[in-house]
Amino acid sequence: MLPRRVVQLAMLSSLFLMHTVSFAGSENLSLEALPDAMVKGQIRGIEVIALSPNTLSRTRVTSEMLEASYYYKVEIRDGGIERYRQSLIEALRATVVEGEKDTGDLRVGLIFLDASGHRACVVYFDRFGHHGEINGTSVTMSSRFFKSNLASWLSSNFPFK
Repeated sequence: MLPRRVVQLAMLSSLFLMHTVSFAGSENLSLEALPDAMVKGQIRGIEVIALSPNTLSRTRVTSEMLEASYYYKVEIRDGGIERYRQSLIEALRATVVEGEKDTGDLRVGLIFLDASGHRACVVYFDRFGHHGEINGTSVTMSSRFFKSNLASWLSSNFPFK
């Protein structure tokens, strides 16, 4: 017998073949522009969503599936973002992004919100933080000069278990 989460994701994957939810067009900042936006105070919130590390799936989890079936959600708003601001800016600046054909099996999402609560930038990662999606574009991510990149920052601040 299959675990409950596997069955739920299998049902979701068939559901998304018929109908997908799109957030395209609402994100307007690139990952490279995020550090400056954070310094200027234009990013007022961050949402972190993630599947449980124990979640199994017969198909690759897409950004739409992750948004519909996340297991964890952490919201950081207004004053709470100050605790993470400097380390997050450093991690963003250390992250190198390159275009990619496939997004991988997405397990974690970072949603950056502007002052009005709209999505400024959305970043999704696979389990290892190497493959993902930024504002609907498939990418690979790595670190610059052995520094902690965005995926490392995320796992050190939000160790989902």
